[in-house]
Amino acid sequence: MDNKKKIKTVKNKLKEFEKLTVPTQNRLYRKRIRLEKHIQLLQEGVGVKAVTNGFIVNGEFFIGAVNNRWRAMGKNKWYYYSNIKEFVRKYVRNEA
Repeated sequence: MDNKKKIKTVKNKLKEFEKLTVPTQNRLYRKRIRLEKHIQLLQEGVGVKAVTNGFIVNGEFFIGAVNNRWRAMGKNKWYYYSNIKEFVRKYVRNEA
């Protein structure tokens, strides 16, 4: 499935989810944040695999689903990032 189709399916999930959202429930808030991050990663054009607690990006990095933290696969040290675009630019594409 190409990126445009993936983005469309995730956006449809987000729309369905927003119909059910009660803003005070933490579980639903976390799911919404997760879906929004998934869309952003797909729009950046990187290889993304959704796993239980986050996303695997290009098989090298693990991004937390809700908080703005990432780590290299196989390592235990976590780092913070400001937004998805900056993360992809600095670490995935190695642009300084």
